Amino acid sequence: PCPIEFRTIDGYIVSVVPVPPRPREGRSGVTNGERRAAVRPAAPAGAPLLLSESLQIGKIYSRDDLKRLFGIVDATINNGVFRPAHTASVLLFVTERKTSDRTQYQDRLADDLLYWQGQSSGRTDPLVVEHQARGLELLVFFRTEKYEHPNAAFRYLGPFEYISHSGSQPTSFVLQAREPIGLFT
Repeated sequence: PCPIEFRTIDGYIVSVVPVPPRPREGRSGVTNGERRAAVRPAAPAGAPLLLSESLQIGKIYSRDDLKRLFGIVDATINNGVFRPAHTASVLLFVTERKTSDRTQYQDRLADDLLYWQGQSSGRTDPLVVEHQARGLELLVFFRTEKYEHPNAAFRYLGPFEYISHSGSQPTSFVLQAREPIGLFT
């Protein structure tokens, strides 16, 4: 596996780039690989990135903001459930009152609990149910309605934990915020 390099702007990680080792010595006698190792963050090489470390709870983010912030080019960020490549994060985009042209999933936030229905196909259900066993964090982006915020953005509510689920196609989940969110809703 290749080591990775984090590129940042104003302290925010904007991309994760594989850095193939090229052990050639420069004039200083230090190899390129040693030079790269000196600028890498403290996380072990190859460790999955936790996007929550670069996000601010309560802040409004559009999908375009997240694309720019993390260098995301995958179009599936437009789905309700998205796992960016090379991360240990699963992003859940939740709209409580959907527009009439969308599937009318029954989603609601009550205090620190999110009652949320997964995708009709159930394809991403294991990411939610098994997130802790897989070492993944569930990050919830919530809005009451599509144009509640400029650019159809969402409020980032932070990491949530799986509590339970029932049914299928779609599965109904109960998730709980790790931190109290009452101030943001």
